[in-house]
Amino acid sequence: MLESFDLFDALLRYIALLITILGCAVVYAYIAYRYTQDCIEVRHILGEDGKISFNPFRYFDPIGSGLFPLIVIVLQSPIMFGWSKNVFVDYPRVISRYGFNSAILLESSGIFFNFFIAFLSSLFLDFIPIVEVAKLLGYVIIFNIFFAFIKLCPIVPYEGLRILSYVGLKFGNDMFARFYSFLAPYQFFVLLVVFFTPLNQIIVYPAMLMLGFLL
Repeated sequence: MLESFDLFDALLRYIALLITILGCAVVYAYIAYRYTQDCIEVRHILGEDGKISFNPFRYFDPIGSGLFPLIVIVLQSPIMFGWSKNVFVDYPRVISRYGFNSAILLESSGIFFNFFIAFLSSLFLDFIPIVEVAKLLGYVIIFNIFFAFIKLCPIVPYEGLRILSYVGLKFGNDMFARFYSFLAPYQFFVLLVVFFTPLNQIIVYPAMLMLGFLL
């Protein structure tokens, strides 16, 4: 296995993954700080000047952004993911003070980032003469598109289902909120079922269609 291990390619994939997860964290923190400042824990997202920090490494989680992805890369797993430090948001307080629209905006921010950075990378892909940089952009596109559709999957207790929950509650329907509450304690097992059964086509099919357009 190690004989076929491409260290440089692994490094490119790791950098692309960091761009994906830390970029989402920065955007989420900015939106949370900008629109719901009194509903979040701000200690690790503020710079020395007391303003929101755009330094991505403030959101670097030693396990989720470092150790775990590196182990996955070394094991050459076909599925690669990680996570950043949490930005703690008091959603009940957000909803009571600012309404459901603010909660929907917060939950949508990472998905918008995923699509934006994927489309932006695609625009530069054909104009980059350096093969290594073009390969990095390709990985950025792949990671961000798959992360976006994982988040949007309506049977995974992530952003997409939470957005549906807030939209439903805004109009007086708690069906999706109850479905989310039922799935949330089992999110790891739900992910395993979705990833390793034919249900993965809910994510893979639209992601591959979009990648065919962007790559």
